[in-house]
Amino acid sequence: MISFFVAGRPIAQGSMTAFVVGRRQADGSVAGPRAVVTASNKGMLDQWRRAVQDAAATAMVGIIMSDQPVAVCLSFVLPRGRTVTRPWPSVRPDADKLARAILDALTGVVYVDDAQVVRLDARKRYEAGASGPGVHIQVAELGEE
Repeated sequence: MISFFVAGRPIAQGSMTAFVVGRRQADGSVAGPRAVVTASNKGMLDQWRRAVQDAAATAMVGIIMSDQPVAVCLSFVLPRGRTVTRPWPSVRPDADKLARAILDALTGVVYVDDAQVVRLDARKRYEAGASGPGVHIQVAELGEE
């Protein structure tokens, strides 16, 4: 099992948006149509993934990348706004989109493919203590059951 913390504001892997670009002709057709796919948070997401990959690579020193089923536990630590009084971060970013960014970042570093993740526990909480915002990550290979 490996366990490590990545400091920084967690970034969600946003939804992809697809649309067709081109000029509409008089007959209603589109000249030179091409599909365009965009992702929200692209620049910040790339930096966040790189930070996760760097921390994972450091944690993996001397450990062979897994090709077995794994369990992943993610505990996201989010900053609390000064005026926020609710006890849990039950607002955006979504836990599943935060987790997707981490699972994709760990692919090729901790495990061969994120399809190997057969157990996933993802939690969000507000920061309390010295760690600051970030994510606590634990990955464990699952033995024969």
